[in-house]
Amino acid sequence: MSVTTYRSTDAGAPVLRGTTGNGLVNLLTICLTGTGTAYGSLPKKGWTLLFTGTNKAVFCTVDGVGFLRVVNDGTGTGGFREAIVRAAEGATGVDTLVDPFPTVAEMADSVCVWRCSDTLDTTARAWQLTANENWFILSVRFGTTSADTYLFGKFSPIRSANSWPYVVNTRASSNAASESLAAQMFFSSYAGVGSPRLFAMRTVDGVSKSPRAAFVTEGTSGTTASGFAGSVGPKAPNDDGEFFISPPQLWVNGASGASLSNQQPAGFFPNLWVPLHNVNAGGTTIAYADTFNAAGYDPSANFSILGAGANSAGKLVVETTDTWQDPLA
Repeated sequence: MSVTTYRSTDAGAPVLRGTTGNGLVNLLTICLTGTGTAYGSLPKKGWTLLFTGTNKAVFCTVDGVGFLRVVNDGTGTGGFREAIVRAAEGATGVDTLVDPFPTVAEMADSVCVWRCSDTLDTTARAWQLTANENWFILSVRFGTTSADTYLFGKFSPIRSANSWPYVVNTRASSNAASESLAAQMFFSSYAGVGSPRLFAMRTVDGVSKSPRAAFVTEGTSGTTASGFAGSVGPKAPNDDGEFFISPPQLWVNGASGASLSNQQPAGFFPNLWVPLHNVNAGGTTIAYADTFNAAGYDPSANFSILGAGANSAGKLVVETTDTWQDPLA
């Protein structure tokens, strides 16, 4: 099944609002689950809607390995602005997960959330979802200048024996900084121990469950999770109009725990890129959801700049077409 990109600007697209029934459960159900058409001419991705409840659901990938539970019941600190999101190795009911990641001990429900709006009203929020049968990348501009990018699913593993190549990220409470999620998925290649809010299903050897993980890139500054992609280098785009990007490498901790104390290269997440420029440099013209093509790459490939909502920290790039070239292939 090929990659499809859905956008809030599409005719007939579902609407994200900070009200009951208009959250992430509805959006993911429409776009990911079942067969046929999601809306317009865009296809569904074939995921299974395994269990449902009031404003909550368990989604399962086509390969039957990844389970994602999304809860948007209004009981959290953010109410219907947020959904409690937790991945798992299995599920026996909408409220019963088997070997979740992250665990509740690692991330309590109050902070294990994705945000769909910063207001409890009917204001529609911009979003973009790029997905295939086993993974997705979702960006939500939940306010006028704030956005987060969330991902879940199967990455391309370095080790062929890795039978658990699944990751998920989370943000923090409703009071977290607007750019926290975009920043805290990434980790500089020279950094010490930190705690990005990215979790893997298991370590690369399969022994330990729910280890921390991070995307590592040369375009990241800082020695902790506060470092963000696209924070070093020249302004973007360059004076010649070029914009350089790199696929971040996924590192997974060698054991369960709150830090990346024993980092091991694990693979790459499909269609995810980071800028090798300082997107906060003076004179930059980069803005949320800008699109571009890449010279020297597949000419049919399209890219979208996401992350934080304003022209500031935490940018990342998503390849929105079915053109990703796996660095491990």
